[in-house]
Amino acid sequence: MTFEKEEGLPWTASIQAKWIVFWVVLSSGIALIALGIYLSLWIRRKGRSLAPLIAFSLTALCALLDIAMLYREPRSPWGNYLGMIGSVLFLAAPFLLRHEIQTYFWETEGWGPSISPFFTFLLSMLYINYRLNPILLAQERASATLNIASTTNSAKID
Repeated sequence: MTFEKEEGLPWTASIQAKWIVFWVVLSSGIALIALGIYLSLWIRRKGRSLAPLIAFSLTALCALLDIAMLYREPRSPWGNYLGMIGSVLFLAAPFLLRHEIQTYFWETEGWGPSISPFFTFLLSMLYINYRLNPILLAQERASATLNIASTTNSAKID
């Protein structure tokens, strides 16, 4: 199984957002964790940190254990603790992944995709996957190249 397309981007990046939203709603949000694990594996294969993968895996583990605790001991405080830890990890993991993706692009291509912290918080993995769309990246790459060229030309004039 390959983790990426020919361009070196994850295969989920070119899927229309409406289909990803459909699967997230249909799975009650579990697809967000699966998408996070997949993108974490993709960025790990690029030689980046394991931190996002560990955070998303622990989020999934907390969710599973919390569900198990709900059926076994409904009033146990451990279920609340697991839910709280899972919620914090669910909010923090996309920011870890966002950092790794931006660092990867800066180190390999000299520019980084603009991934807004506000929308990362609000839309989580849906937004990060959307920002990895090949069309958006090509537009940002062209814009970054033009900015570098104009900076170089203005330095030569002075």
